[in-house]
Parts: sequence; C-alpha cells; structure tokens
Amino acid sequence: MTRHRISLALATMFSLTLAASAFAGPLSSVSVSSATEDTYTRELAPNDTHGTAGALHVSGSMATNENSQMLGVADSWLRYDTTAAIAQFDADYGAGNWVIQSIQLSLREQAFPNSPNLTRGAGDFEVTWIGNDDWSEGFGTANGPGTATGNELDWTRGQTLLDGNVDQSLGVFSSLYATGRRLYSLGLDASFLSDVESGGNDVTLRLTPADDTIGYTLNSEDNIFNDTNPDLFQTRKPLMIIEAVAIPEPATAMLVGLVGVGAIRRRRK
Repeated sequence: MTRHRISLALATMFSLTLAASAFAGPLSSVSVSSATEDTYTRELAPNDTHGTAGALHVSGSMATNENSQMLGVADSWLRYDTTAAIAQFDADYGAGNWVIQSIQLSLREQAFPNSPNLTRGAGDFEVTWIGNDDWSEGFGTANGPGTATGNELDWTRGQTLLDGNVDQSLGVFSSLYATGRRLYSLGLDASFLSDVESGGNDVTLRLTPADDTIGYTLNSEDNIFNDTNPDLFQTRKPLMIIEAVAIPEPATAMLVGLVGVGAIRRRRK
C-alpha cells in the first residue's frame, strides 16, 4: 500500500470520527450535587444528633482533641439526590445513551476544628455505599448535640441501617490533616451505580475511620467554617461530582471499524 493510500485512509477515518462526534453532543457531561442531608454520629454518645453542626467528623478510637482527650469513634453520613444529574445526562445524550465514567467526592477538610468535641489527626477513612436511605440529619451541634427522634440519625439508629449483604465499600482514602478541598474517586460498584443511575432515589454514603488515629473534620452542607480564600466551586460544601460519557451508536462504531479494517487490508497488498 502506498503512502498516499495510507494517508487517505487515516484522513477518512479521522473525518468520520469527527463527524460522529459532532452529532453525539459533548464528549463528557459533569454534574455537581450538594448533599441534601449530612451529619455525624458518636459511639460514646449513641443518642446524640449533630445535623446542624456545620461540620462532619470521622474519628478513630485513639484520636484526641485539642486537649489530648480521646473521644471515641465517630462516623459521618451523607445523602445525595441524583435526579438532576440523570436529567442532565438524558438531555445531553438521550435516555439510555450514556454511561457513568467516574464519581468523585469533593470534601473540604478543616484541620484545626474549634471545638473540644472534635478530634484531630491525619489518617485513613473508608467510604461505603449504604443501601438503606431511611434517615434524616436531625439537629444539634458539636458543642450542643440534639436528641434523636423519629428517623433522625444517631449512632444507635445508624447501626440498624447497616447491612453487610447489601452495603458496599467504595474505597479507603487518606486525610492530610491540612485545611483544603480534596477529590476522592469512588469505586464504581454495580449496586452503587444502579442507585445513582436510577434517578429520583436518594444515595447514602457513610464515612468511617480506617485506622485508630484519624481525626478528620470537614465542612458540611450547613458550612459554618468561613474564610476569605476562594475554594473549588466557591463553596465549602461536600459535593458529589458525576461524569458521564456517550455510548457510541452501533452504526457509527461499525463505520469507523470498517474504515480501519479497509486500511489494514490495503496495507497488506
């Protein structure tokens, strides 16, 4: 096959790919969602709620506060509504013509929380998808917790929502014990993806200590920690970032493939 024919085949394939992309809409679509509910719970205060604390917290059993006191284990819960994201992807690509490529949590760590009821320290935490969404954040702050009623989430209720046969780990990540926003790429477990893609449903995530020394405080949806420095998305809130890409239409994929096969066959002559 002559150099001219190779160049012509490659140019044809490139042109067809560009033409297909022009009709497929954006190469990727990103949706950013704020948490609809978020809170943290403490094992040593099993009936306390902290839904208006302005902070989330994950603590290992050996982590200490500013006074070197151990406060026991704490976990955090976040719930997201993915309805708007699904509607956006359907509008960009058409229903059933897209697939989720990545899901990230964007969390802003507060390294030195101004409360003796929050621990401090670097370490690892785990993010788990929880299949049961029957909870609300309740009221109470770090220094003035509320008492859970109804489905308001305290430690005791949180433990009843867990199901080892359903819930799925989405990864273990590290806190840096430094104030700033971090991005955490979540594992794309099939059950988790199905929950996200269904739309109109809540998606619950739980953050738990993966070692004994972590004292991880981050901004919640209430967002009481303020400073003058702009942040990612100009916000301190815990965000879920979902990226979807179009599924190539069968005819387009076949056409590009045939051009490639034709180029290979001509090269062998």
